[in-house]
Amino acid sequence: WLVGGKSDADQGRVFRWVGGTWLEVQGPATRALSAVAGTSDSDVFATGLTGEVFHWDGASWGVVGRSMAPAISWLGGITVVGSQRWAVGFSGVVMNGSQLLWTQERISTAAVSLFDVHAAGTLAVAVGSDTFATHTTLVLERTASTWGSIPSLTSTRLNRVFLLDSQEGF
Repeated sequence: WLVGGKSDADQGRVFRWVGGTWLEVQGPATRALSAVAGTSDSDVFATGLTGEVFHWDGASWGVVGRSMAPAISWLGGITVVGSQRWAVGFSGVVMNGSQLLWTQERISTAAVSLFDVHAAGTLAVAVGSDTFATHTTLVLERTASTWGSIPSLTSTRLNRVFLLDSQEGF
């Protein structure tokens, strides 16, 4: 699956790899999409500039969650690994979901943006930066049932995260 869109006003575009060819399918959003993840051809999720989490059930898209962040509410990263399903975005929004319902679990009081999230086992990691001031790197780690910041690893902005398992990642 590929998702995107040129700008704020561009309708979200979705492409699906079928039989060795990329085919465009009807997108779920009226604005650009920023991330896609799934477990099968009938369990795909997408997020984007609307702040919504969309689910593809094999036939059509539906909204299964919506960010409650004030004003700007885009969601920039999503992961679906086993039973863990996470989406992150502007204002430090972290959403957790199932196939049919996503809820906002955490919203930062600081001006931060989270760009990506990934999970493995009982561990989930999200990366981003403060939004307006110094663009300080932010890394959040979820173990058990709580999110917490881990010490800054670098002054460079981190955009993506990938976990091989709960002991190793990039």
